[in-house]
Amino acid sequence: MSTLDKEYLNMESFTVQIEEQDKAGTNKNNDEQNTADTNKNDEVQDKAGTNKNNDEQNTADTNKNDEVQDKAGTNKNDEVQDKAGTNKNDEVQDKAGMNKNDEEQNTAGTNKINDEQNTADTNKNDEKTEIDDNLLIDIVPQILSTATTFSSYPSDLHSIDKVISDLQPEIPLYCIRPKVIESAANLFVSSFPGRVLYAAKCNTDPYILQMLWQGGIRHFDCASLGEIELIYRHFPLGKIHFMHPLKTKNSIRKAYFDYGIRDFSLDSIEELNKIIEATASGSDLGLFIRVELPKGIALHDLSGKYGASVIESINILRQARPIAKQLGICFHVGSQCLEPQCYEHAFAIVSDIISQANVKIDVIDAGGGFPASYPGSIPPSLDLFFLAIKRGFDALNLPEGALLWCEPGRALVSAACSLVVKVMARKNHTLYINDGIYGNLADAGPLLDWRFPVRLVRPDQLSTTKTDEEKNFTFYGPTCDSLDFMDGPFVLPNDVKVDDYIEIGQFGAYNSAFRTSFNGFGETMTALVNDDPLMITPGY
Repeated sequence: MSTLDKEYLNMESFTVQIEEQDKAGTNKNNDEQNTADTNKNDEVQDKAGTNKNNDEQNTADTNKNDEVQDKAGTNKNDEVQDKAGTNKNDEVQDKAGMNKNDEEQNTAGTNKINDEQNTADTNKNDEKTEIDDNLLIDIVPQILSTATTFSSYPSDLHSIDKVISDLQPEIPLYCIRPKVIESAANLFVSSFPGRVLYAAKCNTDPYILQMLWQGGIRHFDCASLGEIELIYRHFPLGKIHFMHPLKTKNSIRKAYFDYGIRDFSLDSIEELNKIIEATASGSDLGLFIRVELPKGIALHDLSGKYGASVIESINILRQARPIAKQLGICFHVGSQCLEPQCYEHAFAIVSDIISQANVKIDVIDAGGGFPASYPGSIPPSLDLFFLAIKRGFDALNLPEGALLWCEPGRALVSAACSLVVKVMARKNHTLYINDGIYGNLADAGPLLDWRFPVRLVRPDQLSTTKTDEEKNFTFYGPTCDSLDFMDGPFVLPNDVKVDDYIEIGQFGAYNSAFRTSFNGFGETMTALVNDDPLMITPGY
């Protein structure tokens, strides 16, 4: 078994029972496993559906009895027992216990009882399942998709240095700090003067989502059906808000009718009409008009693509008010906003729109933009942003009962993750590492050019000694593309060499969401760790 699987992912500590897989149901690895996945009692049919035989055949998909062979390989009549354990008809029951229940048909449809059980639904041995390192990324979501109720993260986590020393990984290692995520979520929920929606686009790693939930997050800002389906699968009791201002009719329809979503963002009359049509003029809609803002002091400006002008916003609000059960205004000051006053400026624009529109507003959604610390970018304390938002909201003098929302992403998860990469080559002050802009390091590439804190780790020493001499380094990623370059600078000891490891911190926001498999790279291992973040954001 891989040395990574249970010790560092702590699958068992998360109270995930392998014996109880998803609703499709896998067997419990008994000595005599029924590879046909049949029922064990005479009264309750397995949801996957087994044959009930005898007096009534299931019309959807049952055996044609002794004269016709099922193509998948069902009973060979009364003389030959199928290896998968089918019925010997009216005389012999399969050892796994196929029901003879003559009174009820399985409405879910019956199995064709093949010679070989579908490999997606059975365990292949009676002992512990071996887990290949290459499958870890797939296994983690599979387990967590059915484990949304475990009580806490494991208490016996290791340090990043210990994990590296034990594993000496050859592929990038994604390290998650559960206690940091839970603490950040709890801080936002308890300190922000309103409702907190997690911006799902920022990071949808299953462990991170689970720790956000553990920290009190119950509302999610989603931008697509893919995000909606993922969040709903993990948290069917959570509240999802479809806050992308431009959507297809089909996505609106599915969100409304299939997932029970009622809140939609928009920035045009055309989008309003789409929502009305796709929801069949739903009477319980929450409509949020996205307002355009001037460029503020944010490292990543979001003002150019979406948002209605002041005049457009007034018109949309007036047309939406008779339709909306809940009418709101939303805005986004930009990602990594460094000035709390930007929110107050946004509220001043919103105030002007409300006074001219002269309609009742039920909700103000202040969006995201809450910053995290990076080298060369240390923001003011988080409580100053909360204070500015509260002042701006109070100045609107909205009717009693009006609500205030926000949509943090980066501020919740940035410090919670690190990426560990391995040095493959050194040329002067350029290091060639085993991850790059097409993998987990897109933000560090030429397009965005973000800086990240780094730390040298050597597998032969758990506590890396600082050298007197440090230098600025640049990185190249592993792909064949010369654009796979990260200018940094990344400050490291001057004696860094091949086979050293580098921890890249403040890595929880967006980086893994951008990961691709270009050139055949992109494989990443995951470990839960107990280290403190490489940087602390003021106010946390």
